[in-house]
Amino acid sequence: MLKIIALKGGGCSIAETARLAGVSVSQVMRVWAHHLAKPGA
Repeated sequence: MLKIIALKGGGCSIAETARLAGVSVSQVMRVWAHHLAKPGA
């Protein structure tokens, strides 16, 4: 999960983040949406 946040926060696209993290695009979108919903994110 932290790898997804780091990659996405670093400017990677959703598809690129999924490929680099070895997860699905859906998983990246779920994790990123959850991260953005946190206060102070």
